[in-house]
Amino acid sequence: MKRMLVALAVLGMAGCFMQPVSTPTQAFEMDDGGIKDAWGRAQSWVALNSKLKIQTATDYLIETYGPQASEGNINIFAYQIVRTPLGGSRSKITVTCVPANPYEHDAAQRTADQLARYIQTGQ
Repeated sequence: MKRMLVALAVLGMAGCFMQPVSTPTQAFEMDDGGIKDAWGRAQSWVALNSKLKIQTATDYLIETYGPQASEGNINIFAYQIVRTPLGGSRSKITVTCVPANPYEHDAAQRTADQLARYIQTGQ
């Protein structure tokens, strides 16, 4: 009986770990006229606020190193910001915020929302 309970508990826990979790993302479009300033705000925000170093910074990608699973700490997020030209002098900016701790999904979504707003408005 005890073995059966242990087996059920292990299977139940495995099921929790196998649930798909969406990646906190925020996307918006903007005119290319303001993209240079917006992209500068994105890079400076990540440099000042991320606990992880920037791995790549180009005109179309800003990306930090990913969080280590062992870091599991609260409020450690990896960032990826992608600029996709849409033509017609418009670009799509996609902000992705990946938490080291999967239980921090809501905090990561709030952070992605705040970063996207800051990129757009500077506030």
